Amino acid sequence: MNLETLSLQTLQSAMKAVKRRSFFRSYLLVLWPNAEGQLLEMARRLGGEVLVPGSTTPLLPAALEAGIKKFDFHRKRDGYDPRTWVANVYLHFWQGTMEAAALAMGFRGHADGAIWNPAYQPFLDWRLEHPGELVWEHRSEVRTAADAERLYRLLVDRKGPRPWVVKEVIRRLANG
Repeated sequence: MNLETLSLQTLQSAMKAVKRRSFFRSYLLVLWPNAEGQLLEMARRLGGEVLVPGSTTPLLPAALEAGIKKFDFHRKRDGYDPRTWVANVYLHFWQGTMEAAALAMGFRGHADGAIWNPAYQPFLDWRLEHPGELVWEHRSEVRTAADAERLYRLLVDRKGPRPWVVKEVIRRLANG
């Protein structure tokens, strides 16, 4: 199986686990078609085997759910403003998603004598090279603003459409 297919299957599985998966079809991918590439990269980086500590829930769908909740919170609190709506869909979703996914930066996976470090190699790439029994080490169960920012920078192409929104996500993540 190639990496693109594996990333797509991992993302589809994670999206099925999200309660309000219509968000992707109704908001994110309609307003931000390039977000699909970022979602695929996130699936590639986190895979489906990275679990929330002390849980059987994979981190990828938990992070996607957190992004949708952040968006919903701001939508309910701030209402609909047509001048900022498109940017806010992207901004609040990715801010919430990265804040939750930043937990992965404290993980290390061990298999076949090799160690996975999320800052250096996407999980699915590493897992294809090291398919043995997986053992997790949680070096830290604390999410930091720096971890969220670093993970987001690994996902996003800052030269893509509307780079000012990407910069705003980075600024918000960096400021915690």
